[in-house]
Amino acid sequence: RCQQLTRVMQRLGLLPIFLLGAIPSPVFDVGGLIAGALRMKVWKFVLAAWAGKAIRLGVTAWACQSGIPLLEQLFKQ
Repeated sequence: RCQQLTRVMQRLGLLPIFLLGAIPSPVFDVGGLIAGALRMKVWKFVLAAWAGKAIRLGVTAWACQSGIPLLEQLFKQ
């Protein structure tokens, strides 16, 4: 699997880092190691990882905020 991820990162550059940051997965750590081995520029890696994680955490926050009124309705009955 690491070889497949390495080939994908060589071919697509920052997109895999963005996608790995956007989903909760331990594979992100492997992606970070491969990015280092491929000598990806740190600022590019950080920017792509930040963007992916910002989207994931934004969706998580929205889902939690939207779910609170629903939970309140369920527990009031």
